[in-house]
Amino acid sequence: MGFSAFALVMLAGFIEMSSPNGMDEESAAAVLIGLSVFGIFGFSFIGAVLGFCGIFQANTKKVFVFLGIGANVLVLLGLFGLLVIGMTMA
Repeated sequence: MGFSAFALVMLAGFIEMSSPNGMDEESAAAVLIGLSVFGIFGFSFIGAVLGFCGIFQANTKKVFVFLGIGANVLVLLGLFGLLVIGMTMA
């Protein structure tokens, strides 16, 4: 999930820089990129919740549970930070 979020941000930046007036906010590409970012946000949230549920299961390896929680929380914080930066620049 982290790589796909990074790739989407890079794609949006490339499209923004390649056109003289920036990306049209109502174009199909902008809508698909925005929906994809929110989809990744949702999947990472579900992954973090499932990781927290895995803490309380008896027969799981806790190392993998904590690695999954850490990865999903980092993706969530990164996407949330990008959203905050984007809203402050607008």
